[in-house]
Amino acid sequence: MNSALRNFRITARSPAIDAGSATEAPGHDLDGRQRPLDGNLDGSAVIDMGAFEYERPRISAFLVAGTEGTLTWPSFSGVVYRVLYATNLIPANWTSLVPDLTASQALSSVTDTNAGTAIKFYSVRQVE
Repeated sequence: MNSALRNFRITARSPAIDAGSATEAPGHDLDGRQRPLDGNLDGSAVIDMGAFEYERPRISAFLVAGTEGTLTWPSFSGVVYRVLYATNLIPANWTSLVPDLTASQALSSVTDTNAGTAIKFYSVRQVE
């Protein structure tokens, strides 16, 4: 949530995730996202408190050109995202790919200039 930017979407660690009531709740949030979603990943979809349903960021495209790879994901203006990568998932040792970025539109993207140099796994996370 960023009240200075009038962004009242809940963030990744909010106690409002999966804490609402379905009584008289609309089937979609103010962004048009279907409700409920399993925002806390406990296996049970429960409506979030408030006007917006929390959905974890997901990479929607990864385009490779030579050694560069561009990651794109749906985003919300004013929300801060962290893009991480790991070269091994056992154990996962996540490293920031770029400095945290604040979204300014509905799609955000970053380019890994060394994407083709090693096997990499990517993750986008919403920053509190």
